[in-house]
Amino acid sequence: MNSVIQENPSSFLASLDTIFANIEKWATSAGLKVVKSKISITEEKLGTYSAPKLSILNSSGSELAEVIPVGAWILGANGRIDIKGVYDKVILVDLNIGGPTMATTVTVGDHKKVHTRHFYRGIDEAGWYWIENKVSGKGHKLTSELFLELLAEVSDYERQ
Repeated sequence: MNSVIQENPSSFLASLDTIFANIEKWATSAGLKVVKSKISITEEKLGTYSAPKLSILNSSGSELAEVIPVGAWILGANGRIDIKGVYDKVILVDLNIGGPTMATTVTVGDHKKVHTRHFYRGIDEAGWYWIENKVSGKGHKLTSELFLELLAEVSDYERQ
């Protein structure tokens, strides 16, 4: 797999700061409120550390969803966050260019043939992605438009 092995959570936390700043900008541009707080994450390889969490509120102050970091030590990714609403949850993963791969080597006599398979399609640049479904394996880079669509999917938020 071509993910970065995390020795400490600093790069994950820096990535969270960047994506959370974008989410806050996108939500407030849509007339929503964002409340920041902290949570503790415990991972076997990293121990316990503090990370930010966002609550997305509608204009009347009712919570629509939470954006919660799950961890940095994620197989095939550089981190994971969940967007949890009252109706559903979606998973976002921080991927390197191309996303995770699996290499298979077949040896016949002195000849080796290596076949590399990408787990997902559409991972053209590093960043946070939503994977459409396991069947298609299509990755969608998190943008303002996609964030608001996913927020509507997991909550009772209706876009104007």
